[in-house]
Amino acid sequence: MEPFLRFAYRALFVLAGLGLALSLVEGLAGLAGRSLIGHEYSPGRLLEISTMLMIFVIGLRLRRKT
Repeated sequence: MEPFLRFAYRALFVLAGLGLALSLVEGLAGLAGRSLIGHEYSPGRLLEISTMLMIFVIGLRLRRKT
């Protein structure tokens, strides 16, 4: 179970980081009048999704510490 949790929080951390980077790039592209993902999600929504993933990462880390 421990290796699975370790893999899960690392994978979610990477996804959250990629979501943060994508939201920043999408915000900058929006300032230029373009869109990288076709206006499917706003940069704020991408940031919210990556924040939710990071909350799960923190929860998994805290669960592992106890």
